[in-house]
Amino acid sequence: MSENNFDGNIFLLTADSLQWKAFNNRLDEIASLTNGTIFEESVSTAPFTVSAMPSLAAGVYGDTVGIGLPEASKPTTLAEALSRAEFTNILISDNYLFGAEYNYQRGFDMGDLGEPTTKKKIANILQNSPVPGVFEVSEWIYFNIIKRMGANNETFYRSASTLHETAKGYLSDIPQEDNVFCWIHYMDTHHPFEPPQEYLDSRTLNQSKSRSDWASYTRDAIQNGGQNLSESEIADIREVYDACCEYLFDELRNFITYLIDSGRYSPDEDLLVFTADHGESLSPVEHGIMGHTPAMYWEDVVRVPLLVSHPEWDSTRTDGQVSLIDLMPTILDLVGAPVPDSVEGTAAKAPSDLVRDHAFFTGIDPIGPIKSAESVAVSRGIRTNSGKKVFGDYERVSGSPVVSTEFDETEETVLFTGDEGGLIADSETAGEMLKELKEMRGNPTENIDVADLMSDSAAQEEIQEHLEDLGYLE
Repeated sequence: MSENNFDGNIFLLTADSLQWKAFNNRLDEIASLTNGTIFEESVSTAPFTVSAMPSLAAGVYGDTVGIGLPEASKPTTLAEALSRAEFTNILISDNYLFGAEYNYQRGFDMGDLGEPTTKKKIANILQNSPVPGVFEVSEWIYFNIIKRMGANNETFYRSASTLHETAKGYLSDIPQEDNVFCWIHYMDTHHPFEPPQEYLDSRTLNQSKSRSDWASYTRDAIQNGGQNLSESEIADIREVYDACCEYLFDELRNFITYLIDSGRYSPDEDLLVFTADHGESLSPVEHGIMGHTPAMYWEDVVRVPLLVSHPEWDSTRTDGQVSLIDLMPTILDLVGAPVPDSVEGTAAKAPSDLVRDHAFFTGIDPIGPIKSAESVAVSRGIRTNSGKKVFGDYERVSGSPVVSTEFDETEETVLFTGDEGGLIADSETAGEMLKELKEMRGNPTENIDVADLMSDSAAQEEIQEHLEDLGYLE
């Protein structure tokens, strides 16, 4: 039992690449099931998994640890802290970048820990062939032949339904009286977008494609940054993505209902959190990207849904900016477990305590180390509670490039793009934000030696293979 007499279970349910606006309204039903608090303005610490997961797993920013966690020692992970509090810990993940190869298994007792599916293993064998051009061939083989070899319901990533069945299996092996921490990371909203066929059939689309064809089509569109897509093609991709969100919502609701019925979760006794590691941009015309790489800090990419259900918190919607950097220490504090001194976030005892005047972002571009043998570009940003942002834009070629934007609930407006001197001259407020960013996190753009960013968990070549498998690289 914890120091504050919390004697329940913890369920942390996180989705990859989940847009806040695609899921925000769906959270009301989850809140009614869990008596949960919905945070209207929650932001991630990074635009992609490599730099976002350190905050969720260890309460630190991505540029504090680099790519992956160290094998041991600091930072102390959420699972390690809960293990010391005598929780039995389960991790279910189907993302290489959030798994054992990057040391995210630290503190967990069981789970699949990011292991690839059989089909992905076959695709990787073909991909690693020495024959020139075989990767392009192997990818075509996966989507057109290998994918059709299996059951119709098998996807490139394990579906939410499959992850839930895996979790149920592990939970059934743990005595009911034991305290459990179960973390499930979903990939249904990460490209390639391939929702079940019935979720496609219920929608009006401009193109007629099978589930498998949509997977291949959306993967290509994301890899190409949405270039040369027509308005109707972009509309289709958004609709297919929303079908993925709808499927995830249905499965999430079903799983929570199962947990309640099986006695594993009660809103009056246990803690449940739902959020995303980062969002997704599906606006290539407005943002110049589709997906979430390269590192840019548009609202669609850094804004995420967040619901927290705790016995002592009321079911309500809370206004005000909150950052996921504070989630890990808050979870520990809410269950009475000591917060490690390695944590960079702040624990909150009440929903209003999570509201921040300023939130910070940092992104170590996962493609960067592959493009340079010696250095990688790191970018950083800051966001105010009023929706203003200043962030580095390392895609520009020279100077000290920064962007300033403002979000007004429905639309993000670019206020400035140029070098730091021009930003300071353009806006006193933006200049003050830039100063605080530098004081708290560092320069908006910076080149850092690859050796300083690589964890001891994976070689550079392995990271490249994983990013190719995830669809970031061709």
